[in-house]
Amino acid sequence: MSSRSIFVLVTFVVYKVVGWGTVDPTKGFISQHLNQSNLVIQRPYDVPEDERYSFKNGVHKLWVFKTDKPHTPTSKTNPRTEIRVR
Repeated sequence: MSSRSIFVLVTFVVYKVVGWGTVDPTKGFISQHLNQSNLVIQRPYDVPEDERYSFKNGVHKLWVFKTDKPHTPTSKTNPRTEIRVR
C-alpha cells in the first residue's frame, strides 16, 4: 500500500471516529414564526420605531443610517436596527 493510500485511509478513519462528518446546522432548532409577542425591534434610542422598521404584506423591513445612534444611550455598539427574537 502506498503512503498516499495510507494517508487517505488514516484521514478517513480519524474523520469518522472524531465525528467530523456532515453536520446539520439546524439540528436542535425549532421553526418559529415572528410576531409581536416574540420579537423586539432594536433601533436608535432617539428615533421612533416607524422610522426604522415596517412590517407589510409579511415582509419585515429595517433601515440603518451611519449617523444613527445605538439602541440605548449607554451602549457602545455601532448604529443598527435589528430584530431580536425572545
